[in-house]
Amino acid sequence: MSSSQGLPLALRLSVHGIRGLGRIDHELAGRWAMRLFCTPLPPKWAVNAKLARWPWPETVERESLPFQGETLRVYRLVPADDTPRRGRVLLTHGWAGAARQFVPMARALSLAGFEVHALDHVAHGRSSGLSTHLPQFMQALEYVGQLRGPFDLVVGHSMGAGAMAMALARGLQARLFVSIASPTSLQTVLHEFARGVRLPETLVSPMQSALEARTGMRLASLEAAQNAPHLALPVLLVHDRQDRTVRYANVERLQALLPHARLMSTDGHGHNRILAADEVIAEVLAFALAPPPAESAG
Repeated sequence: MSSSQGLPLALRLSVHGIRGLGRIDHELAGRWAMRLFCTPLPPKWAVNAKLARWPWPETVERESLPFQGETLRVYRLVPADDTPRRGRVLLTHGWAGAARQFVPMARALSLAGFEVHALDHVAHGRSSGLSTHLPQFMQALEYVGQLRGPFDLVVGHSMGAGAMAMALARGLQARLFVSIASPTSLQTVLHEFARGVRLPETLVSPMQSALEARTGMRLASLEAAQNAPHLALPVLLVHDRQDRTVRYANVERLQALLPHARLMSTDGHGHNRILAADEVIAEVLAFALAPPPAESAG
């Protein structure tokens, strides 16, 4: 997003009010801008309507778990009884997404014998809440990991991939990691958000301070450069060269930070359609089913 043109009326009015408040009280304007930043747009009801074309299979199990004063909707798709079991998978969507984005991939993994777990983050999908943030994404993954893990494969999309990397760095147990269309810097995302809705650059610093106060974490500690050194497991990076939401340069930075990772680049799928692309699903399956590297002798 590069301009406020075409933004919903309610958002334009909010931005207009924040800009006016900024001329009076910078810190207060920063707190209001932070609240706007933490509100997923488009809202979950609009995302749910758009994703109605991808219903979960009738066999999917749904559970609502209490989490930080909200409820998390968690999904579990079990392979057919006559399918050999191959392990557990955890899938996580990104900002303004939902677990349903993974239905095509979840079906394929289940048919291959994996027990698939996915969740709607707070303020997304069928979970409760109206606002959230990256550390809460990470904490939700840690929570589900404690209940359903360890996992043979974890897959994250966009901000969900960044949150998954953070959770893995902090001890989430998994054997393999697929990172799809992941940003590398929340600080950069914050600046891009301000530019996208035409908030003054001078509000970014108070926005960041307000966000750090809300989350209890320094944004610098959430950068990919801080977490990548702690990812010793095999990693598959997937990114589309035409992604306009999270630019391809992000995966180039990730590959530099994770020299052991494998990169799959696609063309023409953009930021969201990549999750349902046949070649991406096939690559994820191949990555999940490949035998682990042989231990070196001696």
